[in-house]
Amino acid sequence: MLMVSEGKGLAIAALITSIVGTVVGVVVFFAVVSASFNIALGGTDTTVKAPAGSASAAPSQASAATSKVGTPDNPAPLGSSVVSKDSL
Repeated sequence: MLMVSEGKGLAIAALITSIVGTVVGVVVFFAVVSASFNIALGGTDTTVKAPAGSASAAPSQASAATSKVGTPDNPAPLGSSVVSKDSL
């Protein structure tokens, strides 16, 4: 591992650099994975706009209170625009 002509200082510097690089790599990996989980599973600011001439029936107040528009319980009308703010 140690070469006679290089000395111990270069070997120690290389060892410290590899340890610091490993720690930084692990921290960056977990930050990226955490951000991707937040984007994939977290809530978003998505809004659904119904088309101008749609004659959709208004859902009852009990149904509207329990689910947002665009869910399986309260689907959006055909032709609706779905607008989302991109978090990246």
